[in-house]
Amino acid sequence: PRTVKALTLVAYHQPILQSHLVRMIGDVAYEEVQHLRGLGLVRTEAKGSTLELTTTRRFAEYFGLSSTRPEEIRRFLEGRLGVAPSPPAGALSEAPATEDSALPPERPSTPSDAEPPSENATSPAEDDPAPPEAIGPSTD
Repeated sequence: PRTVKALTLVAYHQPILQSHLVRMIGDVAYEEVQHLRGLGLVRTEAKGSTLELTTTRRFAEYFGLSSTRPEEIRRFLEGRLGVAPSPPAGALSEAPATEDSALPPERPSTPSDAEPPSENATSPAEDDPAPPEAIGPSTD
């Protein structure tokens, strides 16, 4: 499971620095990257004091992909994992900051947000009518 998680993160976020992968999954990332390199699924390239990680042609072939392009691999993973597409790398950091962009999105107000429930509040189950068998025998 650790190897699959590491490979999925590399494939989804590629190119990704090994130091970022370590922040995501901990020091086990070093061992997993070596294992994935040994399997021929991940390529490494020195970037300063860390490594840049990307998937290989063998990765694409293993998963039946016709492309090694990161965008295509990301779409494949989004479809397989059922996750929403992420914005392109850097899209959020490149957008000019506005007063509204610093705020989290507003949540719709619900009664539970407005005030705590009163002591006499009923649960949804208490509001439901009793099932027929609890009322008594049918007189049909």
